[in-house]
Amino acid sequence: MVHALVTGPAIGETISVEKKKEMSAHNIKPFQRALATKVLLRTLGPLLIGVKGELPTHIKGIALDSRAVKKGFLFIAMKGEHTSGERFIEQALKKGATCIMVEKDGDKARQAPSVVVVEDIRKSAGIAASTFYGEPTAQVPVVAVTGTNGKTTFTYLMETILREAGLNPGVIGTVSYRLGEREWPSSLTTPDPVTLQKTMREMVTGGADIILVEASSHALAQKRLWGSRIKCAVFTNMTRDHLDYHKTMDNYFLAKQSLFLDYGPEISAFNIDDPYGHILYLRAKGKKITYSLEHEATINPTELLVDLNGIDMVLDLYGKSINISSRLLGRFNVYNILAAISASLCLGIPSSAIQKGIYECQHIPGRMERICEESPVIAFVDYAHTPDAVERVIREVKGFAPGRIITVIGCGGERDTGKRPLMGYIPTRLSDLTIFTSDNPRSEDPLKIIGDMLEGLRQEDVSIQLPRLSILPQRPYKVIVDREEAIRSAINEAHPGDTVLVLGKGHETYQLIGGKKRYFDDRKIVKDSLKERGLC
Repeated sequence: MVHALVTGPAIGETISVEKKKEMSAHNIKPFQRALATKVLLRTLGPLLIGVKGELPTHIKGIALDSRAVKKGFLFIAMKGEHTSGERFIEQALKKGATCIMVEKDGDKARQAPSVVVVEDIRKSAGIAASTFYGEPTAQVPVVAVTGTNGKTTFTYLMETILREAGLNPGVIGTVSYRLGEREWPSSLTTPDPVTLQKTMREMVTGGADIILVEASSHALAQKRLWGSRIKCAVFTNMTRDHLDYHKTMDNYFLAKQSLFLDYGPEISAFNIDDPYGHILYLRAKGKKITYSLEHEATINPTELLVDLNGIDMVLDLYGKSINISSRLLGRFNVYNILAAISASLCLGIPSSAIQKGIYECQHIPGRMERICEESPVIAFVDYAHTPDAVERVIREVKGFAPGRIITVIGCGGERDTGKRPLMGYIPTRLSDLTIFTSDNPRSEDPLKIIGDMLEGLRQEDVSIQLPRLSILPQRPYKVIVDREEAIRSAINEAHPGDTVLVLGKGHETYQLIGGKKRYFDDRKIVKDSLKERGLC
C-alpha cells in the first residue's frame, strides 16, 4: 500500500498568500445580479432536455421554496421526500416567477409561460445555483468533510489552524455558519443547493480565502453539493446512523462514497482504520493521503498520550518531528486531529500553524464539553447520538474517570428506530448508572421511545451484536422522562470524583416535543444544577 504525502508547492501556494479584504466579515452585502437566461442554461449541458415557451432574457434570482420567489425569479420545482415543488408552481408564478424548472416527467408546469425541462433536477439545481452566484467554489478552495462522527470537530480544528496560517475561513456546518466575527445559525448541516451556493458567494464576497463544508449523508444523497468544486475531501468514519432515511448501510455508504467518486476532489484524506475508509481509499481516484493509529499510513503518531488533561502526540510532518498538544479529550479526538492535520497537509499549511491551531482549539460546542472545570463532579455534555458514538464516549471516560459514571441518554423521535435497543443496551453495560430520558421526541410518545431502548436489555440478538459488552453485567438504570429532571437527578446523584455524561443533544439549544420547539440547553441545566449544589 502506498500512501503519498502531498506537499507540492502548487497546492500550498494556492491559498497561502494573504488576500486584501475588501470588506469585513461581519458586513457582508447581499448578492444581487441579473444573469442572462441563455448563459445559465448553457451550463446545464446534457442535463438540459428542452425549453417550452419563451424564455425571459434574464434571471434575477433562484428559489426552491415558492415563498422565497420574487419578480423575475427562476423557480426550481424540486421533488422532495414528502412533497414536490410542482405543487407550488402556481404560487411561484403569482409571486413573480418568470421561468420554471422541472424534471423530465414533470407535467404540472403547463400554465407557466416558460419551462425548462431537465434530466436530473437535483444536479441541475446545483449547477444553476452555482452559475447564478458566480461559481464561488472556482474562486476559493473548498474542503468538504463527511463521516458519521467528527465532522463538526474537524471544521473547528481546521478553522483555528487556517486562521493561524493567516487565512480567513468560512464554515458551513452543524453548529453554525461562520466567517470571521460573523456567525449565524444553521438550519441544516449542509443546506439546499441554492442556499449553499448563495452562502458561499456571500462568504467569498466577505473575504473568505477558503470554505469548510460539513457534507452530510442526506446532502450527498440529494446532490446538494452538485456544481461545487472540491479541493480536498475528507472521510472520518462510518457507523450506523440515519437508516430511517437511507434504509440500509449500503445506501448510507454509497451516499458517503459519492463525495469522493462523483465530485472529483483534487486530493482526498481517509481514516484507514475505519473499514469503510479503507474501501474508499482503494476506490478513490486522484491524489490521496491517509491517517491511522493501527496501520501504516501517510500520518502515524510515533508517540501518543491520551488522558484527562488532553492529547499529546508526536508526528513526522514535512520530514521533521512535530509535537502536537490538544486540550480535547478522548481517543476519538485523536482521529479528528489527524483528519485536520491531513487536510492541512493537503493544503500546504505550515507545521507551525498546525501546531498552534490545534492547541488553540480548546473546546468544541457540545462535543465532550466539560461544564465547570473546577467542579469536583466531572460533567460533560456530548452530541453522541449513535450506538458507536455512545460506546466510544463512555469507554473514553472510563479510561480516566476516578469515580462512577452516570449517563443521561435518550433517542430522537421519528428517526431510526432500529438503533434504539442498542442505545439502551450500551450505557447499561458501561455506566454505573443510566438515566433514560427524552431527547427530541418530536411527535412520538417519549415513553414509547424509552420503551424501545429498554427492549435492548431483553433482546438476545442485541447481546449477540455486541459480544464485547455481553460479558459485562447489566448495571442499574432509572427512567425519568422529563429531561431537565433527569439531568438534575444525575447531578444530585453524583459524588466528588464521579462523572456525569449528558448525551444526545450536545450544542442544541432547543427540544422538539409534540411538533413544538422550546428553548432547552443541556449545558445550562448541568451548570445550574452544579451551582445549586455549590459545586460550580
